[in-house]
Amino acid sequence: MDYKFRILTLKSGKQQLLMDFSPKSEILSSFVESEVASFGQEILMEIQKAMDLKEKVEFAGNATIAMIDPEYTRVESQFDDVFCILTTEEFINIVQAFINEKSKII
Repeated sequence: MDYKFRILTLKSGKQQLLMDFSPKSEILSSFVESEVASFGQEILMEIQKAMDLKEKVEFAGNATIAMIDPEYTRVESQFDDVFCILTTEEFINIVQAFINEKSKII
């Protein structure tokens, strides 16, 4: 899955990392920029739990939810019928890439 990073500088001078995907995967951007930005390590632990137990786990945020099983992950809006399905391997790579990139700007 293709993505690119960009940095938004707020009026306060604080920088915020954004991760842009194709328009059809916009919900993934929302999940990464809110949930992974705040709970990246916890999400990685939930992914590991899904892999170890070979069962589906969920990570719910304020506006999005990730349903993670060993093969596929579904990220969806809690308010609209918008979702994105990707392999769990892709999801792991995205979460780790965001965590790594965020560590460079903090």
